[in-house]
Amino acid sequence: MSAWFREGDPSLMESAVQIAWNFLERAGEIDDPEETIQFLAKKIEFMIEQGQRNKLVLSNRAIAAFQQYKRARTIEHELVSRMLDTGEHQLFSTRARTDRSRELRA
Repeated sequence: MSAWFREGDPSLMESAVQIAWNFLERAGEIDDPEETIQFLAKKIEFMIEQGQRNKLVLSNRAIAAFQQYKRARTIEHELVSRMLDTGEHQLFSTRARTDRSRELRA
């Protein structure tokens, strides 16, 4: 196997990240640039290590993964926010302490 396949092509990585970044930026989906660039770079690097060499496949899959991650993160933040607003966190905390003390007594 050639050194190119073992070490990867830096221009392939850069191109794929740039394509994904440009798309997400135009779509208005970048709220934290540092987090976004790290996410895209890790996803694309992983796919290159797995043997993918098509920059459009790399960038499209990274975009899809980022959008899915961002949706999940948004849902998680909304749920936590609701719990804090309604005081449900206190209910869960009380239940956990009650359950734990029952376990200790048993």
